[in-house]
Parts: sequence; C-alpha cells; structure tokens
Amino acid sequence: MARKVEISTWYSLNTLGDAAARPTSLERTTHNFLVAKEKGYPYLVAELDGYVVGYTYLRDYNDEPRKAELSLYVDHDYLYRGIGSRLLHKILDVLEDPAR
Repeated sequence: MARKVEISTWYSLNTLGDAAARPTSLERTTHNFLVAKEKGYPYLVAELDGYVVGYTYLRDYNDEPRKAELSLYVDHDYLYRGIGSRLLHKILDVLEDPAR
C-alpha cells in the first residue's frame, strides 16, 4: 500500500489531472482497497521484479447504483512502457470474465 501512496502522491502534487486535491494517506489507501475488495471490485497491481509500478481499481461512483469509477496509476518513472495499457486491458478482461 505504501508504494500505491507514493505513486498517487506524485500525481496529486505534480499534475492537474488528478482528482485528489491533496495526497492520500496510507490509512485512506488501505481503507479504499478494503472497501473495493469487500464490494467485489477488482484491484490489480503491476509489478516489475517484485516492485509495484502501477495499479488500477474500481470503486463506487458517488454512491450511485450500478455506476463505478475506474482509477489507474503508473509510477511516473515507468510511463510510456505499456504498463497502463496492460493494466487497463487486464481490468477490462476481469470485468468481462471475473474468473480471469
């Protein structure tokens, strides 16, 4: 979870596109993970040699029934290597067939 915080914090501090106005805490990241898993949403991690370089997950969208928000982050040092594309394809595969 600490690597996920590091990755998302970079986007919060260095880009305008991140929805989070400020970095998320380790506790909040862990809570979001547990809520996503409890609701049966996929939460996927990309690793290179055991090092977390990206992640993607679904969560409720504004507590609206049958709507979910997808978040996808790739460590800025690992951009343009196809990691985000692979994460996106994999989470779409999982949504299509949860047994994958």
